[in-house]
Amino acid sequence: DVTKFTLEDFKILEKILSELIQLVRFHQINGKEFVLEVWPFRQLLPDNLIEDILRCYLISNAVPLHNVFPIRLGNINVKIESVIINKKIVLLLTKWIDGKTINDKSSKETRYKFNLLFRSGYGFLARIFYHKSHKTFHQKCDNKGATIVIARISGSMLVGGYNPLDWNGTNIWKQTKDSFIFLLSDLNNPQSANLGRVTNKTYAVYCGNDHGPTFGGVDLFDPNNRGNQEHCNSYPNIGIPASFEISDYEVFQVVKN
Repeated sequence: DVTKFTLEDFKILEKILSELIQLVRFHQINGKEFVLEVWPFRQLLPDNLIEDILRCYLISNAVPLHNVFPIRLGNINVKIESVIINKKIVLLLTKWIDGKTINDKSSKETRYKFNLLFRSGYGFLARIFYHKSHKTFHQKCDNKGATIVIARISGSMLVGGYNPLDWNGTNIWKQTKDSFIFLLSDLNNPQSANLGRVTNKTYAVYCGNDHGPTFGGVDLFDPNNRGNQEHCNSYPNIGIPASFEISDYEVFQVVKN
């Protein structure tokens, strides 16, 4: 019973645990467990670590500054046909789809299948939103339900978005509270990811015959041959460059297992 601990008891315990505390993945403990199991022993933790943990609980998708470790993947039972993303990113995307954060505990089983619908290579995507190939996008991706769009820019940097609806429609806006966009600066480090959930659900996604996948008012992609986030209004600014060239991208249908 920690309520019966004396000051001397805490000093002894602190000495015993001092080298182990830095190995604990506090940021992957949910808020309820932290309050019930860790908070009673808060005087054993460095002040800067406590502040960092509380900051991450209070600010959605905040990146931890202390006790940061790679996410444990376990034996993830997932297959994905992709030349852009790996299992780490699949795990991250499933968390976001479920409304969780990067620090929530990982499951060894993913609840979703990611079926490749469309892939473009270098020199092809540059026309996807404006010229010929937007037709191919709609032929392959319309009426498929929820999709994830992932594009590679600037070497290993990834941008993308999740549409929980579909892409069919003739020049219409679709509203949802569950769509999001994201930026990942390091493919091998999910902690580098920035997530932006929709803030103006009325203009969450745009479906048009002459447009490829478009999130918000050009928050992520626009109908020209470049990505653009210069005039965001439906999603928060998460650091996506104002304009960028896209080397390749993939669209996946997201289906619950």
